[in-house]
Amino acid sequence: LVRWADVNTIGRWVASPNDTQYGSQWHLRNTGQTGGTADKDMDVDEAWDVVTGDPAIVVGILDSGTDIAHVDLTANLWKNTAETPSNNQDDDGNGYVDDYDGWDFEGNDGNPSSSNGHGTNVAGIVSARTNNGTGVAGIAGGFADWDVTAEGTLAHVLLLDQFTRNVFRDTPRAFAGDAQALAVADAAIESGRQVAFM
Repeated sequence: LVRWADVNTIGRWVASPNDTQYGSQWHLRNTGQTGGTADKDMDVDEAWDVVTGDPAIVVGILDSGTDIAHVDLTANLWKNTAETPSNNQDDDGNGYVDDYDGWDFEGNDGNPSSSNGHGTNVAGIVSARTNNGTGVAGIAGGFADWDVTAEGTLAHVLLLDQFTRNVFRDTPRAFAGDAQALAVADAAIESGRQVAFM
């Protein structure tokens, strides 16, 4: 005796994070919420069914610096563990003193903090902690299997404050011609991680 039957289909689960500003992130999932064309987006919610990030990948943010204490970013920021922070020494011998959090080429120091907020925004697009009930969802911010207390999968962000004092006159330093930036990029790559620079 058959009490009920259903069609056997291939199921598909689409991740939808609980970040408070996710609904306004039209570049991730465009429903036309800002007057734009629905579905003209990155389809990142569909990609999250496959992967939500990879801790072996480091994304270098070459921008105006980043708020390294930002609640949505701190868990996903790359750290140079070969460097002891704030001891005024170049522990890893790469030519940069205290580059534990990244490097500020404008200030020539290990404090890649934001000078205007743009770099924080860019870092958040890439790797803001996803599904933590606050802020925005990062493309590779890691869902931690929906348990925000677990490590989960994510991409780490290496911070390089890449702009000169002339940035507001539209003359940023070019990464390709900057030997210091290339040296830091090489150090990140030599750490055994895959690195993508933005």
